[in-house]
Amino acid sequence: MNALTPATTNAGKQITSITTVAVATVLGFASDGSGFGRFTGRNAIAQNSIMCLELYAVPATEGQVGAERLARVSGLRVRKYHSPGAGAFHFSRDGGCSCSLMTDAADWKAPVWTLAPDVLAGLAAALQLLHEEAGGFTFQATWIGDTPEGRERVALRDVLNDVRENRVKNKFVYVVGKARLP
Repeated sequence: MNALTPATTNAGKQITSITTVAVATVLGFASDGSGFGRFTGRNAIAQNSIMCLELYAVPATEGQVGAERLARVSGLRVRKYHSPGAGAFHFSRDGGCSCSLMTDAADWKAPVWTLAPDVLAGLAAALQLLHEEAGGFTFQATWIGDTPEGRERVALRDVLNDVRENRVKNKFVYVVGKARLP
């Protein structure tokens, strides 16, 4: 992004500022060519001041399910990434960070995420599809810059229950089916 090119934030606010670009660079954001920034995690200030949830599923077998199909099944925006693992899928409502999936009451320090009730069934359907067609997956919802503190192999029904009942664990990696522990 050129420093003088207007950008639109997730809140829809237009900004045109060389200072904004400089601050984003110092805090640890880099362009990923998508029109949205990508957090590089190199600055502790950013971790405490930049507020973004990132929700990813990584299929056990890459290439069995595409982002477009997951988007159709879930009703969400799904983009393919190479992080946190090869073939990772990122979920959001608007193509930006996953904050768009949270309620206003969500707390990034809480043990579970408070996601918007209208996204839960679609997210569960996407995970079900990954299990059926890719042999399993890992699934995580973490605050930008945080690293998972727990990892556990769980049954598909357990992760689907956590999603449907709005109890997705924070800083935790669900490992389902043939997926390998990260």
